[in-house]
Amino acid sequence: MQRKKYTRSFTTLWIAAILYRHKREAFLPSALTGRVHESLLAYIRQETAGEGYDETYGWSHTLAHAADALDELIQLDELSDDQRRQLAEVIINKMAFLYHVLSHEEDERMTIAIHSVLRNGLSPDTVGCMIKEKTTVVIALWPEVTEANLRIRTNFKQFIRSLYFCLSDFPSLKKTLYECEQLFSGIYHKKPSS
Repeated sequence: MQRKKYTRSFTTLWIAAILYRHKREAFLPSALTGRVHESLLAYIRQETAGEGYDETYGWSHTLAHAADALDELIQLDELSDDQRRQLAEVIINKMAFLYHVLSHEEDERMTIAIHSVLRNGLSPDTVGCMIKEKTTVVIALWPEVTEANLRIRTNFKQFIRSLYFCLSDFPSLKKTLYECEQLFSGIYHKKPSS
């Protein structure tokens, strides 16, 4: 099982390197870049390994490496707006990660990919709506305190905070992120009743 996780993780780094080169020299056929898009979407949806570093085996960093591949894919000229929207949606959904508390800056690496989506034309309002929808789903889990729900909440809240500090060139989206973060923080900071 360990070997498969590392194979997946480091394969995505190869994909990132190939897409980086293709971005500069355009050597991949468009049908292949379409297949890479579909394959990365499927991979991100299915990935359950979230460990960053293991004292015995070293870095696995599945989600961070996947973020690098996603970032390179998002920057390709041949990607459509709809494909970029799909990638943003899968990233946002994945950052409400169930299986582990993400503690090796996976949120920051995924933030870079979201920033690329925005720089490549996806509307900040579209991204903001996706984040608001996911925030609503995650907050709705809160009344039931389980280990899984706490992981989801922690991971997604950290992702929102990383986005907030990264996206200074998108003020309307920053406002949405601030509002979402305040919904999470409001759980702890209830106003006293009069």
